[in-house]
Amino acid sequence: MKKQRKLLALVLAVIAATALSAICVSADTGPKPSITIKTNGTVGEKYYLDLLVNYADGNPNLTETEIAKLNPEMFGKLSGYTDDGWYPAIAHGTRAPLFGTVVPDDNGTSRFSYFGTPDRFKIIIVTESGVVKVSDVIEKTVFQQVFSLDFADMTVVTSQSPAKSYLIQFASTFFPTLIIEFLLLFAFGLSPKKYWWAVIAVNLATQLLLTSVIACNPGIMYSGFIFLFVMLELLITVIEAVAYVIIMKKERLWKRIVYAVTANIVSATVGGILLTIVGSYI
Repeated sequence: MKKQRKLLALVLAVIAATALSAICVSADTGPKPSITIKTNGTVGEKYYLDLLVNYADGNPNLTETEIAKLNPEMFGKLSGYTDDGWYPAIAHGTRAPLFGTVVPDDNGTSRFSYFGTPDRFKIIIVTESGVVKVSDVIEKTVFQQVFSLDFADMTVVTSQSPAKSYLIQFASTFFPTLIIEFLLLFAFGLSPKKYWWAVIAVNLATQLLLTSVIACNPGIMYSGFIFLFVMLELLITVIEAVAYVIIMKKERLWKRIVYAVTANIVSATVGGILLTIVGSYI
């Protein structure tokens, strides 16, 4: 009895610590929508690149210190651009915060991410010699998407397969979740040999549900995604708790329920962090 109480106390401590950690990082951790632009072709001179959004009432995304480091003529031409209601996202502003810079990296890559990532946008380039080029309207179809831009004619393509992207996202949550839940089987004194099939089957179903919902909402705002992610994880916790209560019927009831809750809190936190990391590379 004392051993069981100690185990329960330890489990509750893990739950509390993990939940606290999740609360502390949830505001800025987890998968975020993003747009990555890879510029191909020879520009031949210094240039700035920005996204254009179709509204003017935005808040600044650059500080005065950041602006002071930029070429004033190039930035002035970029920030002052407006055509048919399209405005520079970084240089002018967005309704929600958008992280990024107008200066591409050494490989000609520009990345934009966070709450203000647009679903529809154009790409604008301003060169040091004063050339201004703008692409046609682009639609984002993947939560975290990479585009290739041809500088010569400003055509934009994406070789990124939505199916491949979501398969990678599924793998990045499914396999770590399995590892976590198998380790917790040992911690709870449950037999991995006896319940391995249950852990795989239950997690296959719930992770497919999670990935499918994300795939069906590629353009959802980050704040909306966090709400959706949390609601889904709560639903998955309930589903897994019910499944384990039924499957592990020979085990104590509290152990089955606490196992499911603990496993999902830990795996949801780890999964959110891994999705953020994976999203930077797909």
